Amino acid sequence: NTNERESDERQAVQVLRSKRVDGMLIHPTQGDSEHIRQLRNDGIPFVLINRHVDEVNPDYIINNNQKGAYLAVRHLLELGHRRVLHISGPKRISSVQERITGYKQALSEFNIPFDEKMVVHTLLDMQSSYETTLRVFESRLAPTAIFTYSDLLAIGTLKALRELNKKVPDDISLVGYDDIDFAAFLEVPLTTVRQQMYEIGRQAVKLLIEIIHDASYVPGKYKVVLDPELIVRRSTSQVAQVR
Repeated sequence: NTNERESDERQAVQVLRSKRVDGMLIHPTQGDSEHIRQLRNDGIPFVLINRHVDEVNPDYIINNNQKGAYLAVRHLLELGHRRVLHISGPKRISSVQERITGYKQALSEFNIPFDEKMVVHTLLDMQSSYETTLRVFESRLAPTAIFTYSDLLAIGTLKALRELNKKVPDDISLVGYDDIDFAAFLEVPLTTVRQQMYEIGRQAVKLLIEIIHDASYVPGKYKVVLDPELIVRRSTSQVAQVR
């Protein structure tokens, strides 16, 4: 776990290299990827999890981020929401861009023009999401629904909404992403997108073992995309007629 810190990721890879491991599973921060390129150049097997660094033609197993975001935003649009704020992560991350694409896809299906001001980028922690949500309502963007990049960001957003005296879902509908354990046990159980996290882990190990033992392996041979599932709970509801 590198907590999205590039330096920690580089150090972790170096430590594993020094231990002469047979292969690595990496959830990349997607900052400077020179250490990942070096793994490829040196023929050390690795599989990327849930993100992909395209310049090294990686083997990876990922969640279908575009589809997951599309399902989340379509759900909100079907409830009548037309001003859906997306609190996203750093632009460099592949899953961030893919979820923005899914967000736009849903808007397009409902003939709603994309407004770039309705996508705000933040760091991937609860405090950042909390502060971002407060700034959004100071700026008078006035969303009726919020879709966050992750459930952790949704928890930060919930704290901010409580301080702003905004009730979920009466005043604001909220959708997260990941379906972490806490999501179902919040004061208002969170509507979210469930990733197949166990399956991602299982298949990532299986792919890595195959790469290690595959005499005919060529880089980028294994690219696996798993479908997510929308889990509807009590944090979303029909848009109020009067705002």
